[in-house]
Amino acid sequence: PTPEQVKTFEELFKNAKENIEIALTINPNNLENRIQLGKIYQFLAEIKTEGAYKTAKEVYLGAQALDPKNPLLNFLLANLEVTSGTLDEALKYVTAAITLKPNFGDAMLLHSRIKFLQGDIPGAIASAIETIRIFPQEPYLYFHLGLLYYQKEEYQNAVLALNEAIKLLPDFANARYFSGLSLSKLGKNAEAIVEFEKIEATNPENSEVKLILTNLRAGKDPFFEAKPPTDVKPEKRSELPLDEKEE
Repeated sequence: PTPEQVKTFEELFKNAKENIEIALTINPNNLENRIQLGKIYQFLAEIKTEGAYKTAKEVYLGAQALDPKNPLLNFLLANLEVTSGTLDEALKYVTAAITLKPNFGDAMLLHSRIKFLQGDIPGAIASAIETIRIFPQEPYLYFHLGLLYYQKEEYQNAVLALNEAIKLLPDFANARYFSGLSLSKLGKNAEAIVEFEKIEATNPENSEVKLILTNLRAGKDPFFEAKPPTDVKPEKRSELPLDEKEE
């Protein structure tokens, strides 16, 4: 960010915090105000601001004391614990959120994510499947499941899940990307080429897609002779390989 953007952010942040604190002074028992204050400190915790995690947790727990059976507060606490890396605490809170609201889709997806972060991929898959059972028309849930299967090297199951995502959202480029890689792992190069050709049609300038297609057409590994910034483990990246906005 530029110095001007930093200054603007600091001013907006300061105003938001002051306004919420004024609102809480007027009405200290307003749950929504406490939640918004907690979210401000949670954002600071996400960017590693000293003391922000502790303050955010205190604010959320104070809100929870006002409404102990509110599943959203457990969900927010779980997200906060993920931010701090305290995954056992995160799992405790997200489980409580789902207990209070069994069809809480975001909490169920977070539960799957926490299981994955703990290294329990079978547990993450089981959680994702249960979420899909309740929300069968959400393409991103099938994508999440397909990516978990891909990481577990269950490529046939990955293709099945990713194809469901594509059926629901035909322009889902990242689902096609991992479906194509899964097909390649299964030795189905012709089918993999079809998927990447469809991706290339909507991402014509993407050099990684061009590399993968060139290699697949030559009967080689999709990432043969890949050079930085392209790496051979796209499932491990912090960002998805393709920008869906290009669709």
